[in-house]
Amino acid sequence: MENRKYSLDFLKIAAIILIFFHHYQQYIGGIFETGINFYGGRFNFGLMVELFFILSGFFVWPYVKRIGEGLTLKKFFLHKAKRLVPMLAICAVGYEAVITLYYLRFGRLEPFFDTTSLWEFILSCTGLQKGWVFEGTPTINYPVWYISILLLCYLFFWLGTFICKELHTSARYFFVFMILWGVAINSYDINTPFMSHYNARGYISFFTGVLLASYLYDAKIKTKSALTALLVVVFLGILYFVKPVCFEYRFEYILGFVFYPALIILFLTDTAGKIFSHKFWKEAADVAFHAFMWHYVGLILMFTFMALCPGALERNSYTAMIVFAVLAFLMGLISKVLTRPLFGKSKSVEKGN
Repeated sequence: MENRKYSLDFLKIAAIILIFFHHYQQYIGGIFETGINFYGGRFNFGLMVELFFILSGFFVWPYVKRIGEGLTLKKFFLHKAKRLVPMLAICAVGYEAVITLYYLRFGRLEPFFDTTSLWEFILSCTGLQKGWVFEGTPTINYPVWYISILLLCYLFFWLGTFICKELHTSARYFFVFMILWGVAINSYDINTPFMSHYNARGYISFFTGVLLASYLYDAKIKTKSALTALLVVVFLGILYFVKPVCFEYRFEYILGFVFYPALIILFLTDTAGKIFSHKFWKEAADVAFHAFMWHYVGLILMFTFMALCPGALERNSYTAMIVFAVLAFLMGLISKVLTRPLFGKSKSVEKGN
């Protein structure tokens, strides 16, 4: 996989849209009487976050070689943090601004409006709000807990890869260890710094992505492998809707270890590469990332509009949900354009993804 796979960008965009639908119903829309429910339905679309982690781990694989060649923790981690942490801070300020305006207009805050102290605000701005040493601290702009855990995964990734290099052993052993550590956290219901439910979700999925990339990143997907992956996706999909009882225990493991990897294999095929061959998908994925960072603020703006203009949109409807998704992407596009002078063009220390 010498060049960027735009097909994986499309997969990321699709997952983000599903998360938008999930959060809209969770916080505003309620349960739909007909059609697909993205919250409270048969499938938990909140588990799309596991796919985010897997893709993030997949894309970080080239750094294993760079770390072996001497890439320092400072250079690696700052490269990752310089885009994520400033966005966290900007979005946190935006979040506080919109809930303040809402309070000034209506004299109340809604149940899903997170309010915090100055200390908790600072933690949310710096990416330390979930999974680090301050576990249990209330946070603002809640969905971006993913970024906090992702930063921690990047840190452990560099440390583990560096240690394996010094020990002259394969980093795959460390990746497997991190996955098993995440499983142990879940199994024993641990809730301490660096070991919480949020950490477990990140460790398991992120390092599954890295491990998957160690075998597939530069590989050409053969027809037999693609057909096997397709059969796995179709079989699990049908079985889930026909006999969901089979997935009652730790469904996230079936998704993370089987379904999502099979889906990624399908999107790594030459056919998918030809369908999603334009650079547009990379730019669209970047807009989707910005939209994800801002979409909780967008939820509040959507809620405010409905409060100011009752009857303009039926809250419990697909139309309102789609309007919200469009709003989130518009906010993402504006954010991408306005923050470009601040972040500049992202320069990777590794060619490709």
